[in-house]
Amino acid sequence: MKLLYTFIIFSTFFGCQSLQKTSEVDKIFSENEKRDLLKMVDFFKTEMCENDTTFKACFESILPDLLNNGINPVLEKIELKSQIDLYENFESNIFDNIWIFTKKTFFKNPEKKFRSLTFNPNGNYLLFLKALSKRNLGLKYYYETVLFSGDFSENSELAGMIYQKPEYFNLDDINIQILIAVHFLSNNDDEKRMEPWID
Repeated sequence: MKLLYTFIIFSTFFGCQSLQKTSEVDKIFSENEKRDLLKMVDFFKTEMCENDTTFKACFESILPDLLNNGINPVLEKIELKSQIDLYENFESNIFDNIWIFTKKTFFKNPEKKFRSLTFNPNGNYLLFLKALSKRNLGLKYYYETVLFSGDFSENSELAGMIYQKPEYFNLDDINIQILIAVHFLSNNDDEKRMEPWID
């Protein structure tokens, strides 16, 4: 009986430990959604670095350029058509769990309305960011910025946070890789998409 009791305590303790180590992406998304998120990470890495390298090595190599030139390195390297092809090859509804289309206008020509990609306030991706925000102040600040601004913040702000507080953004962590890929692909889409809004 004593042996059984010890086994139950041992199993419960280590069972809880393994549950606590479950990644945010595993808690929030389905298997198909995770596969599509990984496609986005791989697409971002391949387009930005081209050579066969780790995500961490890739991002560290482009970080100085992002800090000095804002979104321009992403705009120069990632074609919108290739990015839209990526969306079309998703096997899940991950697109709708991250983004929605909203209407935007430009100051110089306010009568023309265009489609703009922004985060979906009711999608699982926002729940993912909220779960990540519990890790540290940097991720909490990022989540709150997205939440209160209504879109993905300027690219240079995220790059600056990663540069100043690398301990908050572990580039070997798939959750952080997803955050970075979605962030920069969102900025790329928003800057380049010029489709007219149809009421």
